[in-house]
Parts: sequence; C-alpha cells; structure tokens
Amino acid sequence: MLGLTVAEVFIILLFLLMLVFLAVAQEWQVMFAVPPTNVAAELEKAKSMLDDVRKVRDQFKNRSPNPSEKVSERGEKSIPVPEDPVTLEEAQDSEPRTPEDLTDYRDDDLAEDIHDLLESAADALQQEKRKVREAEKRADAAEAARDEAREAARQADRNLEVFQTKGHNPPCWYERVPSDRGRDREKPYYTFEVAVFDQSMVLRQVPAPLGGAVDDQDSRYSNYAEEARILRLDRLPYNVPLRNQEVIAAILPIHDAGKNEEIRSYSCIFWARVWDLTSLDAKARWKDAHDRILEGLLGTYTVSDDPWRD
Repeated sequence: MLGLTVAEVFIILLFLLMLVFLAVAQEWQVMFAVPPTNVAAELEKAKSMLDDVRKVRDQFKNRSPNPSEKVSERGEKSIPVPEDPVTLEEAQDSEPRTPEDLTDYRDDDLAEDIHDLLESAADALQQEKRKVREAEKRADAAEAARDEAREAARQADRNLEVFQTKGHNPPCWYERVPSDRGRDREKPYYTFEVAVFDQSMVLRQVPAPLGGAVDDQDSRYSNYAEEARILRLDRLPYNVPLRNQEVIAAILPIHDAGKNEEIRSYSCIFWARVWDLTSLDAKARWKDAHDRILEGLLGTYTVSDDPWRD
C-alpha cells in the first residue's frame, strides 16, 4: 500500500508482532505481580490482544491472490500486488532478508540500469556523430557547389566580356590593327599552312610570331614562341602526305589547348592558311576536307592569290 516490497512488508509485520508479544509479556509480568483478584481481568485483556493478532493474520491469509491493484486513501494507485502472496506463517518460517541483502539487490539493479543507460547514451552519441558528419558533408558539398557557381559566374562574365570585345572564337595568336570602325581589331597570326590534295593533305610549319598577347593579363605565358614550345608544334608531321585521320590526330591537341583555355585566359582557336589543290572532279573531296575537318579544328583562310610552294 505504501509502495513497499512484500519482503519489506513482512519485516514490518514481524517487528509489529514482536512489539505485540513484548506488550503481552509485560502484561503477564504485571498480571503475576498484581493481587489474585486482577488475574482474570488481565487474562481477558491478553486474550483480546491475541485475538487482534489472529485477525491481522487471518486478513493476510484471506487476501485475494490476484488483485490488480490497491487504491490508497488519497485515491492514488499503488504498485500491483504479487500473484502468489506469501502467507504470514511462511513469512515467519522463512529467513528474513537483511538490509544488506536488500542493499545488494538494489545496487545490482542500479548497476544494470546505469550500464543500460550508458549503452543508450553511447548509441545516441554515435547517432549524433553520424548526423554531424552527414551535416558536414552536406555543408562541404554546398560550399563546393557555391564555389563552382561563383567560378561559373566569373567564367560567364569573362566569356561575355571576351565576346563583346573580341567576338566569337577569337584567335589565339593575333596582332592588334586599326579597323574601319575606329577601334582596333585582332588580326590572326597563322600557325599552319595546309594543302588539300585528292588523296591526302600536307601540313607546313609557320614560325611563331614575335611578341605575345600583351592584353591578356591572365595568360600564363609571356610570348608566342613559348606557347609554340609548350604546344610542341615543331614535332608535328610536316611536309609529308597525311590521311584525314592523321591530320585530325596532329591538330586536335592544338585545338583542345586553345578551346580549354590552356593558352589564353579565354577560349580561342588557332588559324591556318589553306590551299585547294584538288582536281576538278574531286571538289567533293575538297569540301569534305575543308568544311568538316579543317574548319572543325582551326580558323581557316583559303588562299587563292599565292601559289603553294613545295
């Protein structure tokens, strides 16, 4: 009723019974000390006290074995009563548990609860750590995305500026010359000379021009000669007949270096002078070589007033 265990309740009852028997013993001492005329009255009083003890015992013996719960005077529910309550005689015959036993029992329970609590706390900590790591990864990804967006915006602004000042596909090598519109324009320097024949094409090397792109402040190279050395232009197969695939393999790295901003700080193309040396019945060959291959890799100028020199 007071939130005690069964063992604790029976220990209290044992103490109460001891007090009752102590009181009875005292009454007996008084009974034998008083005159014989009071003996009958004292006996009656002792019998009455023994009857009270028997009533208490009978109450425990007659208790319902499976009550769901008891209600205190304040209307609060107490702990459930055990399904197999121990009778008063069993409690008297059994050896009572000492306070040390109860203390050990509670310490074991407390240690187990603390262990469970620590395991739960460790699991919760690991979950929080995982959440923190995931949040850090998301933050890093967001930061990387922001950096990419900033770089893309910067690149877009630069491309727009290049388009407005230099036009579409500006030359990688150029000189600035006056234009009819009152401002300078970029005249391309030619990197190659190409002759197109019926069955082949021939490349010819052009020396790197003097100077450099002085207006490209973000360029990593100081002059055109250095750029030609980086591009390894002197290692291309010059002055030999080349098939279409051989021409593409030779010029494609040069094209990619210009378009991928490896030479200028912006996308650019290299230029070539081209000669049509195909026969009259092979003009489809010329168109395919010029339009599909050469113009796909270079800026081209078709030469008509200057003969190709072997």
